[in-house]
Amino acid sequence: MNTKNHIINICKALSDPGRLEALLALDTKELCICDISEKLGLSDSTVSRHMAILEKAGLVESRKDGRWRYFRHSQADIPGAAQYAVAWIRKYIKGTDALTPAIMEEDIQAAACENKARVMFLCSGNSCRSQIAEAFLRKYGKGLFHAYSAGIEPKGIHPMTVKVMEEVGIDLSEQKAKSVLEFIGQMHFGYLITVCNRAEEICPLFPGVSYRLYWPFEDPVRAECSESDRLTKFREVRDAIEVKVKQWVDDYEKKISVHQKSK
Repeated sequence: MNTKNHIINICKALSDPGRLEALLALDTKELCICDISEKLGLSDSTVSRHMAILEKAGLVESRKDGRWRYFRHSQADIPGAAQYAVAWIRKYIKGTDALTPAIMEEDIQAAACENKARVMFLCSGNSCRSQIAEAFLRKYGKGLFHAYSAGIEPKGIHPMTVKVMEEVGIDLSEQKAKSVLEFIGQMHFGYLITVCNRAEEICPLFPGVSYRLYWPFEDPVRAECSESDRLTKFREVRDAIEVKVKQWVDDYEKKISVHQKSK
């Protein structure tokens, strides 16, 4: 689709009050048709038509989960015209009178940040492996991902986790263990990655996740050995997680590159 036709489609998509409200309803989290219908007081069939038009215009994207289809603001390869349209709408709704180029560019940068895929690393206690994975994704996936971590039963970050990460120049002193319940239903995650057997086995239903991955790593906290040997185990796990995260980010960047070249 050429730029002129794409802009026309965006203008058409935003010309209906119902579609505009539907787009704004997705500002905080991913929603299914029935959620949007309830918010707007419209029938499911009307909302379905609205979302199809918004998706065609590149303003939203969808995924299917069982019998439900979920919608969110487009998270990758957002056309510039769509970025400006969403930025303009948000500023207008907030009551900004003067939409200067500087203000528009500021909102576009914020939108780009919002559209990075969110990744949740999950383990049993959020004391070691998930914390390390989150930290390395922040380092290597900057510009591509928002990194989070949590535990099924959070127990506090293990001191050796902090120590081995300090050895590679990453400060975890301000981090804390978090419960997965703080995140369930609160935001959409592009990826949920479990990094231990227990989390994979007992992870609760996690709505609003596009992809679920399993990266099992040995738990150094449970290693039956001396303190010095345990520290060695922490380093081994740290290094294995770093290699895995770097490879995953590299593969992700290659897929994006191939996708963009194919357009």
